[in-house]
Amino acid sequence: DSSGQPTQNLSLPITVVQDYSLGNFSPPSPPGQTINAGGSATYNFSVLAVGGGYNNSVKLSCNIAPPMSGGSCSFSPNPVPPLTAATPTSVALTITTQGGSSQMWRPRAGRSPWLYAVWLFLPAWVCAASIRRKKIAVRLGLALIILFLMSSCGGGGSNGGTTPTGPGGATLPATYAITVIGSPASISQPAGSTATLTVQ
Repeated sequence: DSSGQPTQNLSLPITVVQDYSLGNFSPPSPPGQTINAGGSATYNFSVLAVGGGYNNSVKLSCNIAPPMSGGSCSFSPNPVPPLTAATPTSVALTITTQGGSSQMWRPRAGRSPWLYAVWLFLPAWVCAASIRRKKIAVRLGLALIILFLMSSCGGGGSNGGTTPTGPGGATLPATYAITVIGSPASISQPAGSTATLTVQ
């Protein structure tokens, strides 16, 4: 330079990392929404670029806790297309639950087949007993004892780790946390964003 001192130029590489975030849910969570089993709930949120644009599409998925029997989630759109800095993308999240249905009683997993056979045989056995009026009380008493033994023996069976269900396979009443995450994962929001849903 003009002072006569030597000068040096140093070039440093700079990597710009693109990122995105998930906006707040509408309606807000909490309190979230409350529905009956068999119904559905829709939440709206936005996916927006952090800083500059985001050149990748974002595949959305959800985790539901506690596990929701018969429950599912869907997004529109999915995946989210690449983002510009100025324009976030609006997304609709729909949670669907399972309603109950009337159906014939079925033994829980882990119960022995002979218990189910006894259950099917009981109505015919009790009807046959009605022919002999003097023994009706005895037969009915024995039937009640067998039913009690069946429920006791079956209570310890394992359901193989399946999600508990309500009557007729319905989604159990509870307050569920629905966590939305994206892939690739957000750097600034790796845990995703959570909505609350109460099923009655």
